[in-house]
Amino acid sequence: MRSKPKHPYEKISSEEEAATQTTPFKMIGSITLGSLALAAITWSSYSLISADHNPPTLTGRNPPLSTDRNPHLSSSNFVEISAINITSSYEQRWSGKKLPKWATKKINFSIPKEQEICFAHVGKAGGSTLGCSLGFSLHCHDGVGVGVDDASVQMENHTSSSLLAKLTTHTFHNNVYNCDDDAGYILFIVRDPVARALSAFNYDKPDENDFLHDTNWANKKAHFYFHCPFPHMEDFVQNGLREEGDSPDRCKRLAIESLQGIDSHKDQSPGHWYLNYQYYLEAIPSDSKIFTIRNEHIEEDIRSIENFFECNEQERLALTKSVNTNTWSDQDDLYLSDESISILCQALCNEIQFYKKILHQAINMSQDQLRVSLSELEAKCPHEAIAEECLDHPYEKVSSEEEDAATQTTPFKMIGSITLGSLALAAITWSSYSLISTAIAHHNPPTDRNPPLSTVKNPPLSTSNFVEISAVNITSSYEQHWSGYGSYRVPKWATKEINFSVPKEQEICFTHVGKAGGSTLGCSLGFSLHCHDGVGVGGDDASIQMENHTSSSLLAKLTTHTFHRDVYNCDDDAGYFLFIVRDPVARALSAFNYDKPIEEDFLHENNWANEKARFYFDCPFPHMEDFVQNGLREEGDSPDRCKRLAIESLQGIDSHNNQSPDHWYFNYQYYLEAIPSDSKILTIRNEHIEQDIQSIENLFECHEQERLALVKSVNTNTWSDQDDLYLSDESISILCQALCNEIQFYKKILHRAINMSQDQLRVSLMELEAKCPHEALTDECLDVIPDIKQEICFTHVGKAGGSTLGCSLGFSLHCHDDGVGVGDGGDDASIQMENHTSSSLLAKLTTHIFHKDVYNCDDDAGYILFIVRDPVARALSAFNYDKPNENDFHHSPNWANRKAHFYSDCPFYQMEDFVQNGLREEGDSPDRCKRWATKSIQGINTHNHQNPDHWYFNYQYYLEAIPSDSKILTIRNERIEEDIRSIEDLFECHEQERLALAKSANVGSDQDSLYLSDESISILCQALCNEIQFYKKILHRAINMSEDQLHVSLMELEAKCPHEAIAEECLDHPYRKVSSKEKDGTNWTRTTPCKMIGSIITAISWSSYSPISTAIDNHNTPPPSSSNFFEISASNITSSYEQRWSGKKLQEWATKKINFSIPKEQEICFTHVGKAGGSTLGCSLGFSLHCHDDGVGVGGDGASIQMENHTSSSLLTKLTTHIFHKDVYNCDDDAGHILFIVRDPVARALSAFNYDKPDEYDFLHSPNWAKRKAHFYSDCPFYQMEDFVQNGLREEGDSPDRCKRWAKKSIQGINTHNHQNPDHWYFNYQYYLEAIPSDSKILTIRNEHIEQDIRSIEDLFECHEQERLALAKSANVGSDQDRSLYLSDESISILCQALCNEIQFYKKILHRAINMSEDQLRVSLMELEAKCPHEAIAEECLDVIPDISEKLRDNRGY
Repeated sequence: MRSKPKHPYEKISSEEEAATQTTPFKMIGSITLGSLALAAITWSSYSLISADHNPPTLTGRNPPLSTDRNPHLSSSNFVEISAINITSSYEQRWSGKKLPKWATKKINFSIPKEQEICFAHVGKAGGSTLGCSLGFSLHCHDGVGVGVDDASVQMENHTSSSLLAKLTTHTFHNNVYNCDDDAGYILFIVRDPVARALSAFNYDKPDENDFLHDTNWANKKAHFYFHCPFPHMEDFVQNGLREEGDSPDRCKRLAIESLQGIDSHKDQSPGHWYLNYQYYLEAIPSDSKIFTIRNEHIEEDIRSIENFFECNEQERLALTKSVNTNTWSDQDDLYLSDESISILCQALCNEIQFYKKILHQAINMSQDQLRVSLSELEAKCPHEAIAEECLDHPYEKVSSEEEDAATQTTPFKMIGSITLGSLALAAITWSSYSLISTAIAHHNPPTDRNPPLSTVKNPPLSTSNFVEISAVNITSSYEQHWSGYGSYRVPKWATKEINFSVPKEQEICFTHVGKAGGSTLGCSLGFSLHCHDGVGVGGDDASIQMENHTSSSLLAKLTTHTFHRDVYNCDDDAGYFLFIVRDPVARALSAFNYDKPIEEDFLHENNWANEKARFYFDCPFPHMEDFVQNGLREEGDSPDRCKRLAIESLQGIDSHNNQSPDHWYFNYQYYLEAIPSDSKILTIRNEHIEQDIQSIENLFECHEQERLALVKSVNTNTWSDQDDLYLSDESISILCQALCNEIQFYKKILHRAINMSQDQLRVSLMELEAKCPHEALTDECLDVIPDIKQEICFTHVGKAGGSTLGCSLGFSLHCHDDGVGVGDGGDDASIQMENHTSSSLLAKLTTHIFHKDVYNCDDDAGYILFIVRDPVARALSAFNYDKPNENDFHHSPNWANRKAHFYSDCPFYQMEDFVQNGLREEGDSPDRCKRWATKSIQGINTHNHQNPDHWYFNYQYYLEAIPSDSKILTIRNERIEEDIRSIEDLFECHEQERLALAKSANVGSDQDSLYLSDESISILCQALCNEIQFYKKILHRAINMSEDQLHVSLMELEAKCPHEAIAEECLDHPYRKVSSKEKDGTNWTRTTPCKMIGSIITAISWSSYSPISTAIDNHNTPPPSSSNFFEISASNITSSYEQRWSGKKLQEWATKKINFSIPKEQEICFTHVGKAGGSTLGCSLGFSLHCHDDGVGVGGDGASIQMENHTSSSLLTKLTTHIFHKDVYNCDDDAGHILFIVRDPVARALSAFNYDKPDEYDFLHSPNWAKRKAHFYSDCPFYQMEDFVQNGLREEGDSPDRCKRWAKKSIQGINTHNHQNPDHWYFNYQYYLEAIPSDSKILTIRNEHIEQDIRSIEDLFECHEQERLALAKSANVGSDQDRSLYLSDESISILCQALCNEIQFYKKILHRAINMSEDQLRVSLMELEAKCPHEAIAEECLDVIPDISEKLRDNRGY
């Protein structure tokens, strides 16, 4: 069995989760990769720290603590005491000084000293968020107020449950050293030193508000920031640290001294530079046991410390909000050039060494975690990360060789919430998106590609290759590609005017991948999309562009064409394809923010904005963090349609009618697969844009004066705020998983780049690994790579069930889709598509159709999808379909009169007449009718369309029409859901992408027209022999069918047409009469069941589970002799129920009037298990609960009419005399057999839930009942079954404890809560099985195989054909399929666990069924195992089996 793929937002296992903990906590946005996203890591809930400005002195120290490892914490270590403030070592050391309120903490328990933790809050490393979470109140916002120092409230909110908060009793921050030196542990919060330095710089820079409200402090700080030329960190480094810096010597001394924390001017420079890692590390006892939490991996490290103490899940720390955010920092504040980062690393060398010491001393960090942090540090500060000693002078100039080596591994960065380098790329957004159509999925571009180019590397370009010509527009391959498809003009932004010719082998086509920085590069290359170059916004003046950029730049001259979104204007024989790429996670975030509509959009571009609002606001996706948490996370708080929309749009599977971000649809896979497979690729990485431009120019031996100068782009996300750019660690991990395939294509582009060195490739892969560790290293993903060239053509074989399937796939023949209309093709295909193809993968892949004389398949289609049906049943359905009725003669007289020649002029009124009169050798019809009959059934002649059309368009026609080497997918009408599932599994379809079958108006006929005798079936099989062979060929060629599935269908065919099913050749004469010997001696007719074929089986109201098997085991159990039945006067059957409950009257639906006596040993009592399909079966057996039988009515209590309709002929109905349902136990304990109707326990539980859910009608007509039920469905958040499981049964569910207790008890049938919860959960399999005598002989009918099991019981009693049971209609219908039937994989697993005992009783009933063969039992157990693998094979459950003796007494009576 194919293993089920994991959905991208499926919860990962603990092992996988542990691996993802190497993914740094990132602030992404338009920034770049991994740990390089430095300064603006302002986490919304992970905010930063303010400084006190009075440094401490290190005096009054206690003796150091032993370094022996403490044992893990036992909950018995906590002794509850009266609420007190923790003692202050600070106040003891500094007599007369009062501990600041934010550092106090009130607790009501005592902690052993060896377990006590002191929190070393290093400023600007993320400590405010952590401190607030631990119960301290510096810069907290926890519903209490901004900055409110109410430690008691903090304690109440956070320390009541968190183990880490309880253990952390003291804090050390700035000049407040309030640690006990004998504390068990010191907990550090740390951050990459460069990012911390930048954050500290921006934190203390005074603004207008400071000068107004804190004038003295602001004036002091101004001496540093403004009296010296240090308005931004970049200026500080360039002017203050760089040797050639443009600042006075006093400023340079101030710069280096303050940065290194040795400055006496500490009140002027940033306070947190003075209080640095050296200060915090040397302040604590040298032998302290250190825990370390890295800002970049905060949640991972918290978890590692909690695991160290073997913390329970309910004791985990929840991070709170902090108000200590640098919301005032702009992009200039966050920018650092490569050179500045290198200088800063040198100046911070000693600080980096202390940072490394803290990491190395952390007892909670593994070697892998340490390695990750050091690798991240090395990517930024390569020399300092591996150094053990530092240079004397921090800004000593390195040699040119050293500088080259250092800067090559240090990516060009734009730090914080911006992008990289001087390009300010992260905010690259387009205002003129409307220039380009996004409906590429709906185009059918021609496939006439030019011959691909050789991959032999070209020599460097000689300037002599350029021949000056008159200024011309470059020819457009785009317009050539689309010639004949309407008037397609290349957009003006993609045109380029040049005055030189470029050799084809040197020509470059610029592949502008959206939101990767391509607008800036494109403008620089001479294209005019989103440019601002003195021309204006969006300037399309190509001549000015050319003059500005192509006059001198070699790269601009060579780049003649562009490819962006649905404008593929590349020549396939171009020498090179130039890609602009960007880390996939950052690109996804930028694309998300780019398309999010703002107020101005709703004002000026209302249609576009409203369309986008359906994605961003109708679904709860206002920010990317919300998108991931609500849309991609399995437990996300969004409707299922939003979750489907989320994963499909992110993976570029569907453009969702322009609702989702456009640039997700046009992804790396799209761009890479669009170009010739052997193209030579040049790649420019957004994160290293100048470096890569240089490498390409060097490849072409470009002169200095020919270098490319980057221009400005107006495609900036200036409206994106910090919430737009925030992503949590968890969200990044989920996003990496969802983008796994996208990441693989990104890696392919990098690997194929001929301009990149191995070192450059390694740097990009390391940066990727820092963010997406699994995806960066893997070659395969859980999700199958979408085949964007793949297509399926649906071969709609008439009268095989194709209308239903076709409507579901998005075609509109004979569809009835919620009021759209019934008709031949007039069914508004767009609405069909919206309803059915918006989420279904199969519907998306199926693009074309072949039906009758409309062959609209592409011969190179990936697959041909057949819908087939048993040839005999199909022939019967086709016969009835074309038979004209009164309505036809009234509305379509020409068609009806033409058909009447076949149906009336020849005696072919019903199919039985057609076979007996037309195909049978002795048939009562003229020879012309017989010839006509045999030719028409074999599809040889249409007789001017008088005979049934679908006989003419037969299996041979459809199979021979398609290419002989086509890959065939087959859906059998008899197993439609099973086969749809097998195809979906073949494509590794997600649950939310499953196909939901639509309604079809192509209905069948009355029961008379469905009748065929055994003899007629045999004759028909012979006449259809060749048709059967083609049917078998289609089955054999189906790549989605297993050997077992093929075997089942061939066995079913053999049961009906035994000779033809095994034949390889057919007889000359199609209606040769079989001899009496063949009839009587070979059990010819015995293997052919008495049939009512066609749409009669659809009356079985199984909720959507209706696969039917007709293969039957013949049992040799002694039958009841018909002589056992003695006719008597009509009377009601005696009631054991009334005998047990004297004074109570048996309800009328359970009564039955008969006119015969039945031997007790043959008597059957029907055990009607609720929501297992029992109403349909009960009505057929002569009981009247929920019946609708031709005027009897719903709940029809006309038992005499029931008896007359059903018991007059059916043996099974006659034998079934009594019934047991819910609290009506009306079985005789000495009954011969107990007949159970059962159903898969999960499906039964779902049906029972939906059945009792009150609706508006109930509140109107049965208000008392509805209000009672509302306590369960509405007072608890159990609106749908999915909600019930997620909120009620799931341990972390969002419902009160009383609701969770209620949920568990109700699903297990333990408590009815005064009939508030679903009744049929209370009356479960355990109840029904334990209510009957333990030695009862059990007959079982499985809802999923209802006709097969009825037949097996009838065969057990050697029932005659005329005594077979015909299933009646039931009015006990189910729910809508959209929401009430949905259950996620996780919910099914939880439900299986909760129903474990119920499943064991279900299995017992199956095992005890005397009518079921071993094969049938095995099939049901395999079906169960597919849904509930553990419970299906388990013999014991975690929950004890309830004692229901009291329930039995209350309901059975004893």
